[in-house]
Amino acid sequence: MPSAYTKSHFIREIPQANSLSREKSTETINTLLEIIKRTLESGEDVLIFGFGKLCIKDKKERLGRNSATEDDMMIRSRKVVMIKYSGKFRDNRLYQYDDSHSRTNIINHRMSRDSKVGNLH
Repeated sequence: MPSAYTKSHFIREIPQANSLSREKSTETINTLLEIIKRTLESGEDVLIFGFGKLCIKDKKERLGRNSATEDDMMIRSRKVVMIKYSGKFRDNRLYQYDDSHSRTNIINHRMSRDSKVGNLH
């Protein structure tokens, strides 16, 4: 699997999933993305049922650090696209938080492991 699923991956996969040609799937994806961009640029949110809501958030100016020089610098204010996932998407097993690394589970795992080898701390 690629490190990022790109537009070209969608374009290749759509004809396999339905009867659209590659040209028609390219046109469809490009049209959909243009509609989403125009809608967000106009200040409206994009709601995709079962997935989530795309919206623009204003980020304030803040103090940051240039990692190359270690100098402090001001990061200018800007607008960013945010995704607020829907409840249906959050309930999907692929999105659920895996708490196997939570502090409680790590402590319980260590205690269990240590008791097996006789090393109680």
